Amino acid sequence: DGATDAPDGNADGNITMADPSTIQTEEGNITLDATNGTVTHIVNANSDGDGVRGDVAITARGTAGIQDTGASALITADDVNLTSGGDIGSLANPINMTANSLTAAITGLGNMFFSAMGDILINLSAPAGDIDFTGTGNITVGLASARAGHVLLSAGLSILAPVPSGTTLRIFARDFIRLLANGGTIGTPSDALRTHMLSETPIQVFATGSVDALSIHLIGNLLPRTALSFLTSPPPGLALFLFRAGGGILGGQNITN
Repeated sequence: DGATDAPDGNADGNITMADPSTIQTEEGNITLDATNGTVTHIVNANSDGDGVRGDVAITARGTAGIQDTGASALITADDVNLTSGGDIGSLANPINMTANSLTAAITGLGNMFFSAMGDILINLSAPAGDIDFTGTGNITVGLASARAGHVLLSAGLSILAPVPSGTTLRIFARDFIRLLANGGTIGTPSDALRTHMLSETPIQVFATGSVDALSIHLIGNLLPRTALSFLTSPPPGLALFLFRAGGGILGGQNITN
């Protein structure tokens, strides 16, 4: 409790933390490794609250996956790294965190669900499932790959590509891609967010902000044919998709390939 050393928890089976149990360090790293599944409550690598955080790594090698105890559970870290053979979180009970970056991968069948406070960089891979991520700040997308399912990202502010964005594809999905920038933009004028739909389902977008009269800047794939669909209402600024424009003063029409 309050130690700066790095606690390591290894279990031949499950690791289960019940409310109100806590694992914490002032700024040391925390590692949990279970051959089956883990249930977390409070995992805090910044117990003194000074903003200097350690990292948290949790591995659940079996199909039980990584879950937490509920709304009061929280992972606090600089970098969070999660690896699971099954689901990470659930639709009713996502994994809650405050972190600068999150890397998560499912090695088997499973979906991942997260709720984050503040700005965060994400690198997520669920090759046989879905990705649902909700954040209160900016979401910067290094990778969100759900090649057999959907990607749903909902940001309190903006959904952004790393700077410079280059030509790297950031979001992959088959069922749908839904991007909600509830207090900002999707991409920026100088850095587009690159997506790849593995079906002809339109990419669904919502943005409330604009930068230099631009609200959405996406580059998608030409094949399969994709389109951009505005959810609820068109954005206040222009939407650029595959170098075509819509939204803003152009009205509410969707953009087709």
